Amino acid sequence: MKKIIFLLFFTFLFSQDLSFIYNSNQWKSLLHYDKKFLINDQNFYISKKRSLKDELFADIKAFENGTYECKFPARKLFIEKQLNIKFPIEKCPNLEIYEKKVPIDKIFLVFASENIKDPSSMMGHTFFKFEGIRNNHNYSHAISFYTLINTANPLKLIYENTIPGMKGLFVLRPYREVLYNYLLNENRNIWEYQLKLTPFQKKMIFYHTWELKGIKQKYYFTSYNCASVIFYILSSANPKLIDKKNLWITPLGLIKIVYKSHMIQKAEILPSDEWFIKLLENELSFDDIYKLKNDIISKNYANFRNLKKTKKNFYYITLAEVYMNYKRNNDKVLKQILKNYNFNYSLDLSKYKNPVKTPPERQIGISFFKDDNKYLNLSFLPASHTLNDNNREYFNESQLKIGYVSILINQNKILLNNFTIYNMINLIPYDILTNPISYNFNLTIDREYTSNTNKKLYFRVNAGIGYDVNIFTDINLFSLFNIGLRYNKKIDTIMYPKIGFLMYEIFHSKMQFYYEPIFKNQKFFYNKYYLSQNIFLKNNYTLFANVTKDKRTNLEIGIKKLF
Repeated sequence: MKKIIFLLFFTFLFSQDLSFIYNSNQWKSLLHYDKKFLINDQNFYISKKRSLKDELFADIKAFENGTYECKFPARKLFIEKQLNIKFPIEKCPNLEIYEKKVPIDKIFLVFASENIKDPSSMMGHTFFKFEGIRNNHNYSHAISFYTLINTANPLKLIYENTIPGMKGLFVLRPYREVLYNYLLNENRNIWEYQLKLTPFQKKMIFYHTWELKGIKQKYYFTSYNCASVIFYILSSANPKLIDKKNLWITPLGLIKIVYKSHMIQKAEILPSDEWFIKLLENELSFDDIYKLKNDIISKNYANFRNLKKTKKNFYYITLAEVYMNYKRNNDKVLKQILKNYNFNYSLDLSKYKNPVKTPPERQIGISFFKDDNKYLNLSFLPASHTLNDNNREYFNESQLKIGYVSILINQNKILLNNFTIYNMINLIPYDILTNPISYNFNLTIDREYTSNTNKKLYFRVNAGIGYDVNIFTDINLFSLFNIGLRYNKKIDTIMYPKIGFLMYEIFHSKMQFYYEPIFKNQKFFYNKYYLSQNIFLKNNYTLFANVTKDKRTNLEIGIKKLF
């Protein structure tokens, strides 16, 4: 009798138009579908014909037969709600263990900021934190999709992350271990965003992370990264997110999408020691910081005793505690002295360097460009930002250009002006406690001078190190020593020390200036001077004017839109 009822139900069901399900954003999110299926592992599908419709019907048939619930519980939950039915229950011991050991009273979206000393992490990282209480114990787990970086070669890293892809790992680990690694080993700040979710949405996220367990999937820097996976998991619970999807989902971009979708209930920052040190140094004089360092090194405890409970001394003692943690200093006597202080002051870190306040990571520009000829310059940056942008909400002044293209057009010709595969500049303000070094790496195709005033396209790779000094809150002086190679039929060595400054000005504007003497094949080639003025307008528009003086004078005036 049951078989007859099932047959009648199944015949009726398949005679209905279920396109409202298999064409829905939620179903596409569950299958990680965006014009194509992004997961290639056949174990992620039941149907042999890979289509949205076929997979839905195959799943319904499997669930009605009492199978595959243990593998795809989120899909079952979703279909049951859409059809207002209940499938047979399948016993799933491993899923039950997962539910008992990983409570989800609260779900957090976590953002680990860029590691300022590691180019491979310049986009940051996003993952989930599942938190809950079981048997009077508080449990926290990190659920993350990532790849292992096994090379220090930037060229190899870029190639593997964009063309063949790298091995993706979907891992569940104790949150404490992940937090320790990011804060202490990699000096990355952590932002925890508690999500506003209904019980059904929590279940969808929880079950969908289970469905991804053991799936073999390549990690791609641009098309399928940590943020992409978290985005589809979140969209399986809140399909409205799909409408806000960007061309390229970055970790920072994902945080902004969730923020604009009003899914954040509460936010908290856990600062790394290095970042916290720089924040506290802004509240003290150079003499105070120098004295603090020498007293800790020389174990001069007297200067830490019996201090008045002023705000300045609150910063001083807090800085001493953080610096000791940063240096892994386990001096028990000094730690006890510092611990005995009880100040009536506190630091509100929640509004300092907030990721959701950073400008959008894509930009398109149009400008008038003049050297010996006049051109219209069209430019596009898929990710992420430049030194000329408003970078106040970043840890430091930095530039990350991936896939940037600039094209010059006039009545007679169309020229590729620049194609930047990868360009990273990190200007880390120097301080006497952490002694950071600034650096840059560049991989680009650029119009550069030959031996005369003519220009040709060169493939160029170069790197450099140097120092940055934050002399005032709004002024950075920097110097970088760069060396590299360029190629057009033959290889040239290039070398160019650079010195300059960045300055935030009144009327929401910013200036950059630098000077570079260029050396080719160990011989002086020419001097280059660069001046840029940028005015930040409403709705993420920027007016800019650039003047470059090298073998000729170049002028550029234009506007760009960040989106």
